[in-house]
Amino acid sequence: MTGPALILVGPPGSGKSTVGRAVAARLGVAFRDLDDDVRDAHGIEAGDLVVELGRERFQEVEVEL
Repeated sequence: MTGPALILVGPPGSGKSTVGRAVAARLGVAFRDLDDDVRDAHGIEAGDLVVELGRERFQEVEVEL
């Protein structure tokens, strides 16, 4: 990726993905969701992976991705 990036941070269910998709569409740029990256890399939804691994290990996974 080159150029500036907008990174939305907030609690689950706060609308990050909804706002991110809308902003990306408005700017005509790609949208990337870390939860999708987690699911693709581990074959399990991010929320389920938190339960499986625990919050601390899940956050390590996020940093790795």
